[in-house]
Amino acid sequence: MQNAFNPAEIALFSKVVDEACLKLGCDDAERATIAARILSFAAKGTRDYETLLAVATFQRDALPH
Repeated sequence: MQNAFNPAEIALFSKVVDEACLKLGCDDAERATIAARILSFAAKGTRDYETLLAVATFQRDALPH
């Protein structure tokens, strides 16, 4: 399958979502929104933990300009 995430990437995304939701106190709907946000950025090439966590917690200064 082309453009699929590998198991290590999926584990990273899951860790980011878990950490972001712990920091933000997410409910299920918010968790789904954050997961979608992470996957959207990952699909564009972002794969590092720190940047994805910043994206997940809506830290605008961490986003590429």
